[in-house]
Amino acid sequence: MRSNRQRIRAAAIGLLIPLAIAVAYEPAGNPTTYRPGTVLILACVMIAIVGGFVASVVAAITSTAVLWWALTEPYHSIRLHHRADLFGIVVFAVSATGVVALARLAAARVETTKDAEELRFKNALDAMLDNVIIGSAIRSESGEIVDFLVDYINENPGDQTRRHTYAVVGQRVCDLSPGWRTSGMLAIVADVVETGEPFSADRFQWAGVTGDGMPYEGYWTMQIAKLGDGYISATRNVTEIVNAEKQAALAANLVEVERSSMALLQAAALPSSLPSVPGVSLAAVYSPADPTQPVGGDWYDAFRIDDDRLALVIADVAGHGREAATVMLQVRNIFRAIAVEHRMPADVLHYANEVTTRLNDEFGPFVTCCYAVYHCSTGHFEWAQAGHFSPVVLRSCGVAEYLPERPGPPLSIRRGQKYFPSEVTLLPGDRIFMFTDGMVERRNEILDAGLARFKRSLEQRTGLEPQQLVDELAMSIGERFDDLAMICLALDTVGSSPQPQ
Repeated sequence: MRSNRQRIRAAAIGLLIPLAIAVAYEPAGNPTTYRPGTVLILACVMIAIVGGFVASVVAAITSTAVLWWALTEPYHSIRLHHRADLFGIVVFAVSATGVVALARLAAARVETTKDAEELRFKNALDAMLDNVIIGSAIRSESGEIVDFLVDYINENPGDQTRRHTYAVVGQRVCDLSPGWRTSGMLAIVADVVETGEPFSADRFQWAGVTGDGMPYEGYWTMQIAKLGDGYISATRNVTEIVNAEKQAALAANLVEVERSSMALLQAAALPSSLPSVPGVSLAAVYSPADPTQPVGGDWYDAFRIDDDRLALVIADVAGHGREAATVMLQVRNIFRAIAVEHRMPADVLHYANEVTTRLNDEFGPFVTCCYAVYHCSTGHFEWAQAGHFSPVVLRSCGVAEYLPERPGPPLSIRRGQKYFPSEVTLLPGDRIFMFTDGMVERRNEILDAGLARFKRSLEQRTGLEPQQLVDELAMSIGERFDDLAMICLALDTVGSSPQPQ
């Protein structure tokens, strides 16, 4: 503001001095060559056009009127030799008054314009989401920056952790935040002021204690630029965003660890390969309801008990996730151990139930299953059920039928349960299927409808190889809400009768 006033005064003085000299030395008896008033009038008019002020226009008009009166005919009739000088001085005085008024109005206009611009600038900064601070350098006698004085801080109601403007403006930065010195931030800002090179940081980690003892810690984005002999900074607290991203990354890692561990459990529970038995083909499929969670409670198993007997298991542990997979792995190992000691499927279920009820919690998941033994030398097929579906046989003639049901209670509910044996003789070309409820159950549909549909699907695919058949059956199911597992035992056609190993 002071420099603008100085420029206006210098311009006014630069205009007045030559005009004063012209009035003093212009010949008084030659009115037709009296030019100083004319020059002054033209100068006032030009200034009025540029400045646009009423006072300068009035001064120009007044000067014109006085000069016209001084140079017209009445001048010649009144013989005053020094009248031209007199009126020249009047013209000069009036015009000079206009120039001074113009200078004052111009200075006021500059001041008003500056105030308006500062107000707009302040409103713009207050509307920013970032915290904006303007500081001026405090220098030592040697010129070194030793601190900064806060000249301005914007109003930011979104930042509830920041102190109010009146408590910050006019304060030294290092008094407000002593950590500026020890952390090197003072040196960073001083370097910006001295070199003019801006500084920016994304998610700058900052921790410290304010001058009044309030601890703070977090992450900020930061931009600092030189402004005069000081700086302007814009910062934003992004601590919540950074913490949320860290939590999301941690959760994603935990999910991935959980998925990997359950995948390992699933791989341990399901057989890596099915046994090879002369005269018999085995096929199996497992498909989770949610592809992102590749493990559930459904499982199958097939293993040789001895040279003549082949064991088949299909089971479903209530629930999903790690707990169901853990129980599934336990039950699989229990079946394999007990099957070697007990010949009848009903006895295997009985002892498996005794073990699981002891191992699992009172309110732990229960297990439904169907356990079967196939005698390779005779084609005799025995099974027992623990709350599970009975197998379905697809005869060589292309007709499917569900085998009789004698279900006992699921495993791991109560000790002392009894299970009942069933048996059937399979003929060459017959196929028998053991499956979980994911194959037949649908939302808003009775179970009988699903069982009938499964039976028709088998009869429509009699010409397929066993593995292709079970894969197509699994893929044919559209929207479902449960895992599924299925195992198929297929006897070779005539000419390849069952033979003992």
